[in-house]
Amino acid sequence: MNIKKQQKWRSISLLVFAFTASLFLFTNCGSDDDVYVAPQVAFTENGVVPERNEVSFSQEAGSKTIEITSNREWTITKEANADWIDITLIKGEEGKTAVTITVKSNNGSARKGFFTIEASTAKIAIRVNQASVDGKEFKYYTIQELRNMYTESGKDTWTVTEPLLLEAVVTSDRVGGNSTSLKNGFLQDKNGVGLTFRVTESIHEFDMGDELSLDLEGAVFSQYAGAVQLGFSTSKAMVQATGVAVAPKEVTIEEVNSGNYDGVLVKVKDVQFQEYTGLAYFEGTASAHSRTLENKDGAKIVARTARYAKFKDELLPKGSGNIVGILSVFNNNWQLNIRNLNDVKEMSNDESTRYAQNTPGTPGGDILNEPFAAKIGSFTEHRVVGEADWFGHSYGGEEYVRVTGYEKGANENWLVSPAMNLSEVTDARIKH
Repeated sequence: MNIKKQQKWRSISLLVFAFTASLFLFTNCGSDDDVYVAPQVAFTENGVVPERNEVSFSQEAGSKTIEITSNREWTITKEANADWIDITLIKGEEGKTAVTITVKSNNGSARKGFFTIEASTAKIAIRVNQASVDGKEFKYYTIQELRNMYTESGKDTWTVTEPLLLEAVVTSDRVGGNSTSLKNGFLQDKNGVGLTFRVTESIHEFDMGDELSLDLEGAVFSQYAGAVQLGFSTSKAMVQATGVAVAPKEVTIEEVNSGNYDGVLVKVKDVQFQEYTGLAYFEGTASAHSRTLENKDGAKIVARTARYAKFKDELLPKGSGNIVGILSVFNNNWQLNIRNLNDVKEMSNDESTRYAQNTPGTPGGDILNEPFAAKIGSFTEHRVVGEADWFGHSYGGEEYVRVTGYEKGANENWLVSPAMNLSEVTDARIKH
């Protein structure tokens, strides 16, 4: 009898233990299904989200209060040379916290400083602006406005002497390496206008998608091979956001050749590489090499690849499609700068997708008629030695292309026509 009772109680104990273990497992599983909320941090001024991450003051000493809102603990780091700025709190808890910013009076030129708010992996950079002693304030300009100011200056080289600001996103990819210099890159603003930049240091570390706040006072606008170029020191640039996406503008080759898209990120529609069999993006010993892109109507543009590009040895796509890149002008010729292999992901590798080209002219007519209206047109250049390039030129109403070795030393650069089938031609002549 006692044995049976002990067995019964043992059974009950095991049942209770099993139920408790199940409840424990169920509870733990429920907590694992909680939705993860990414770290967030933002600020407002007087309850209003500002248009830009900045707080501005007059030349006089003063204070302003901002509200920091975050779902994590946060800290503030102020840049070293901003001793004229004082911040009441340098760390806080999740929720909303008031923080007061105080500036000293300014007895000199307009000045700016930065501080960064970090909440785990979330980070924002805030710019503090203060007007000069005579009341001059920082003012934002678009790339087009700056281009116009450069043109209106009438100078080959124009140095900015006012406290002008520019916000723009880096569209070039320094990791992809398709540049002939580590100093160079491309910017584009929210209006879709682009610009080449070149830093005064030997290298820059601005990544594709970095949104820069640029203090342009002291920056220099100039031209290189026909392209407008902005020169500045990296110390004048602040990365205020990362991973900012810029959508390429969709264009045709004809629109490129008749428009002005210098420095603009584009997607050129419905094209194919004119020659592709066994060819890579780059060949030779020069600093860069060009491959010709064409569409079904025979319009052409070159894709330029630097010897430092990570993808330079990859084979060209065999088929047709869309290709992304940044347009630039070089000696009056448009060239497309592919940033990385993601820019060619809409190009097919299937030869059957290629466009059939119109056959050459009828007997007695032109086999090839190239007016060079679109710079080097349907021709391609092949540099063997030196850095000289063929470029478009006009004189007396006539358009033509030329190459010169002036101040460039020894050069060998061929201008190569498109392939022509002359198997049934008995008499062919070149005329101009």
